[in-house]
Amino acid sequence: MRRQSNHKLTIGFISTWPVYQGTTIDRYAHSLIQGISAAASEQDCNLLLGCGFSATGNNPQNRSFWPVPGPDVNFVPVGPWNTDGLIIVPDELTNEQSQYVRDLLASRFPVIFTTPEGPGPVVAVDNTLGIGQAFDHLLKHGHKQIAFIAGNSGRGGDSEERLYAYRLALKNAGLSEDPRLVAFGEHRQEDGKLAMGQILDSGVSFTALIASNDLSCLGAIQCLKEAGRRIPEDVAVIGFDDILDARSLSLL
Repeated sequence: MRRQSNHKLTIGFISTWPVYQGTTIDRYAHSLIQGISAAASEQDCNLLLGCGFSATGNNPQNRSFWPVPGPDVNFVPVGPWNTDGLIIVPDELTNEQSQYVRDLLASRFPVIFTTPEGPGPVVAVDNTLGIGQAFDHLLKHGHKQIAFIAGNSGRGGDSEERLYAYRLALKNAGLSEDPRLVAFGEHRQEDGKLAMGQILDSGVSFTALIASNDLSCLGAIQCLKEAGRRIPEDVAVIGFDDILDARSLSLL
């Protein structure tokens, strides 16, 4: 049942991945929820957060968090029955979850997505502009051998858009692409470190690096430091997202 017009609207937030990992909030989710919370307050709306929780350790959970129960799904009690609209982070939706979302849209229930993977209206980061600005900044500082740690291989969304933007920036600058300068960091810190190691092991020369997100960038920085590369003297590094960890990073 819809709420009466004299009641505050309630906006719901759901994500397929856990917002909390152990007792620590996911860095990207933290920034995203901060912005959503500020907007909800400004618009005088209630905000209902569906924050999944994942245990940490050697065998972390690999479960989805969703308002419809199913195999390998933990139920999150936030959905169309107790909200007036949903903000959905659509990363790695299953076929069943995608169909559920399409059914919501077909019923004219208000839904907004935060990344391009969603099958409907999206409010997202301008990936092409952001990567382009990072690339242009490095070019202005004389860098022409620029490596790139991409996100998730073959999954579309932000990962695909940011990799495309890197390749477009190379083309616009009249530079040829060297496949050895690109590795996939899966938007995770540990995989960013592995991706950086892959680029270093190839032996290809580079003086700068752009990472598709800040977590993979932090891993890349760790790898570079362990390899004896100084930042920014030997390698200039730019991440993407501006999470708190990146703001507080010390390279000393």
